[in-house]
Amino acid sequence: MPRPSRSKPAPSGSSEPLLGRMNYILLGIAFILILTAYGGMWIENEFEGFYALFVAPILLFGAYGLVAYGIFKRF
Repeated sequence: MPRPSRSKPAPSGSSEPLLGRMNYILLGIAFILILTAYGGMWIENEFEGFYALFVAPILLFGAYGLVAYGIFKRF
């Protein structure tokens, strides 16, 4: 005999969005950080420059982490 499910089924008429306003704000901030990192590397135009080696990787790592946080966090 199968066990009854303890979880409640989601209502079929639910129109709640997956991402809220705060999620989109975090994704927008992450997008700006990504543009800043790549734009700075493009402006510096040096392969071994200070910005390309130290600043941009930190910005990109933080921005992509913020993208994941902005998608998975439920406010």
